[in-house]
Amino acid sequence: MKLKINKRVISAILAGSIVILSGCGIVKNKTNVEPLASPMIVNADTLNEPTKTQPQITSTPEPVYVQKLLYGYDYEDMDCPGITISSVNFRQGPSTDYDIIETLDNGMKINLLAKTSNNWYMIKYNGEIGFLSGDYVKEIDYSKLQEQMANLPDLVKAVVATTGVNVRTESNTECDIITTLHAGDKLEMLGYENGWYQVKINDGIGYISGDYVNETYILAGDYTKLVYMNGDVNLVAEPFGEDITTLPSLEVGYVYGETDDYYLIESNGFVGYVLKSCVGSLHDIYVVVDISDQVLKLYNGTELILTSDIVSGKNETPSDYGIFNIYYMQRDAVLEGPGYSCPVDYWMPYNGGEGLHDASWRYSFGGDIYEYSGSHGCINCPNDTARIIYENAYVGTQVLVKK
Repeated sequence: MKLKINKRVISAILAGSIVILSGCGIVKNKTNVEPLASPMIVNADTLNEPTKTQPQITSTPEPVYVQKLLYGYDYEDMDCPGITISSVNFRQGPSTDYDIIETLDNGMKINLLAKTSNNWYMIKYNGEIGFLSGDYVKEIDYSKLQEQMANLPDLVKAVVATTGVNVRTESNTECDIITTLHAGDKLEMLGYENGWYQVKINDGIGYISGDYVNETYILAGDYTKLVYMNGDVNLVAEPFGEDITTLPSLEVGYVYGETDDYYLIESNGFVGYVLKSCVGSLHDIYVVVDISDQVLKLYNGTELILTSDIVSGKNETPSDYGIFNIYYMQRDAVLEGPGYSCPVDYWMPYNGGEGLHDASWRYSFGGDIYEYSGSHGCINCPNDTARIIYENAYVGTQVLVKK
């Protein structure tokens, strides 16, 4: 086997000049790096003698082990930024036969020092030299990334509703209502005059009283899909860049554009990028239940079919958070449990005994009702809401219940 040993890489390792990428994802200066705590002594003769046998693995690799390891495999010299695309084990050598040093999280920015012929990357992390499987690492091509980002939408001025507010055909309360926004809903702002905002809605123009909205920014154009966070996910200012905030598990993101590795999203009042490998997709017909706002939304792709107030589980029997699927649908069911028996017109269970259904015994929905008079875990809906969901949903429809 032809061995390719690059002394420049070995020298860089010994000098401690190859480091994990900084938060911005780009190595700007490799000279200001502290040396290793104990200096490495290299035998020049050793660099010219190939090792024919597999080196002995120890729990704490010594400098000579690093040299022997490089002799044992064909590899390609690199100095390239990369990122983990899944949680991945950081190992002492380039195969699963080697011990695990630790596990790196999905989305970690790293600097790739070399790539072996069996598709393992050598990196230096927390002062240790080790390897990651190439199946869970992606090299970053910044030139291609810049080309993709050039085609993404820009930010535009918008208004965000602070409470329920009507969008009207003209700038007065005597004219017709086009639709009603819920708190947190946003529309692109076209102008402002005499206390009223002119906004873009449904390819037309509407007006909203300035007493019930705040100014903000949104991404231009229409969103192309909805995604949800698989665990807590970092929202970054640019691909492989610095963190803006952490989006909580199951938070919804509205996708306005994408690169090979990232979605450009609006979520929870923020605009930024999330790794595609950190999110799941919502598709076809799906329901999003927001427990904090006590609001349910029914979508068909990107089309919002319905927005409705609901009542979820009370504090003693809270509704479970998660991504579920409706597993059967029934008309005229009777829901029974300890101390209750409730007939309903529409029953759509998605999580054991939890499901979507109408609640004819309730006279109001939304607000803080769930805190003192909530359900046993089901999502109680007005009858018309349950009917519309039943008429549009099917067995397998996704139901996202988020905090």
